[in-house]
Amino acid sequence: MNNLGKTGEKTALKYLLAKGYKILEKNYRNFLGEIDIISKFRDDIIFIEVKTRSSHKYGYPEESINLAKQKKIIKIALGYLSEKRFKKNNYRFDVILINVFINNNIDKIRHIENAFYITKNNNPFNLQQV
Repeated sequence: MNNLGKTGEKTALKYLLAKGYKILEKNYRNFLGEIDIISKFRDDIIFIEVKTRSSHKYGYPEESINLAKQKKIIKIALGYLSEKRFKKNNYRFDVILINVFINNNIDKIRHIENAFYITKNNNPFNLQQV
């Protein structure tokens, strides 16, 4: 991970802790890939993708969380839930978008709760676009 990504994830962790979230995992990996942050807030397990940008030259951070990325995150999350045997908890998929500009100063943090989700019939291919 590059320095910009590390800065963004550290910023997201501080933000979440200040909001009362409990961090369960950082950079959780299984054979399918990685989820940046897994946290717990109240009774919810929250899978969080962090996107950090230093300019809009290559687009806005949310544009990189396309449908394929969402499907991948969901599959990794379902593996995590199975591995940890979480059954009764609700879960959701959040996105934290961070703009870092001059001298690594944080310009803006946006936290999108329920940015995408599995539909009621648990088909991970009917997703809401971020």
